[in-house]
Amino acid sequence: MSRYDLEALSRTMKNDLEEITRASARRNNPAQTIFDDLEVWLRDFEETLEHGKEVGMRMLAHMSSEPIHIRTITYSNPHLIIFDGLSAEGNRVRLVQHVSQLNVALVAVESLAEEPFKVGFEIE
Repeated sequence: MSRYDLEALSRTMKNDLEEITRASARRNNPAQTIFDDLEVWLRDFEETLEHGKEVGMRMLAHMSSEPIHIRTITYSNPHLIIFDGLSAEGNRVRLVQHVSQLNVALVAVESLAEEPFKVGFEIE
């Protein structure tokens, strides 16, 4: 085998190992996977909002409840997603949800401030 072939084989093996590591991390950390998906879905939803609207969230089990004005979303591996936000009255709200029970609706809500808030995604 030539030196060139060994270098190519080494690069291929390194790439394969990195992909296996990423796949293992996704499988062992469902909260991080859902967090990453939520960020994509929320940003897509945010782009469709009218001026003066921001992202809110309702728990689907309690659709009659007031929405939470989401401020940040974090996660705690392997199984928790944490939503921090404000009620319509401006009171702080924190929802800690197990990934197996995550069932929320993103809703457009009137902004609590002059400029709509953009949700932050925090990695702990």
